[in-house]
Amino acid sequence: MISATTISPLNRRIIDGGAPPFSFGNALQFDGINDNVTFTNIPLSSYSNASFNFWFKINTFGADVLWGSGADNLINFPRAISTTIMRVGREVGGFFDFVVPDFSTGWHMCTITKSGTSYRLYLDAVESSSGVQTINGTVNLNRTGTTYGYFDGLYDEVSIWNTELSATDVANLYNSGNGDFATNYSPANLQAYWRMNGSGTDTTAVDEQGNYDGTLNNFPASGMWVAH
Repeated sequence: MISATTISPLNRRIIDGGAPPFSFGNALQFDGINDNVTFTNIPLSSYSNASFNFWFKINTFGADVLWGSGADNLINFPRAISTTIMRVGREVGGFFDFVVPDFSTGWHMCTITKSGTSYRLYLDAVESSSGVQTINGTVNLNRTGTTYGYFDGLYDEVSIWNTELSATDVANLYNSGNGDFATNYSPANLQAYWRMNGSGTDTTAVDEQGNYDGTLNNFPASGMWVAH
């Protein structure tokens, strides 16, 4: 279990105005035109339970696919349908649109949890008002963004577990404040962890678990790793 701070997710969000509650080092910046990262298939549908967590900041909204599949650009994990709706699943074959507070400005943390075919989505550690939803279909995650809607913004601290995080776990992730929070929760269950701390001309998004290093595609020669 991650140790929590004494500040609730709601209060933390009000205090920081949507900014990260602490410094993560660098983040990876996408241009919204064709920047993407590809990596080996992560078969989320094969996990009985799973959780996916990441920090993001949108620069310009354009119905972005935040995470998905290069082989099947209808997979959204999630897709920002609007600045208050995140779609999870496959456009055909099973998806749901989760309603969340506006995320058009500032940094936010998104968490998707899975128990069988039951999914929950949290924004800044607060569960969507849509509650738990049943989503069927196969999800192989292997790309940040697809041609269905490239992401324009920044990503940081991305992690995947083969276990379902509880609401308390998600709140503790949001409030942890140590810049290396993913490794503090059951490392044996942590399947991938991209700290996004590359620099200079680095062309690899390194997975700290050593399983799913990502290849940067169409990024500039340098300048994509941004301190914040």
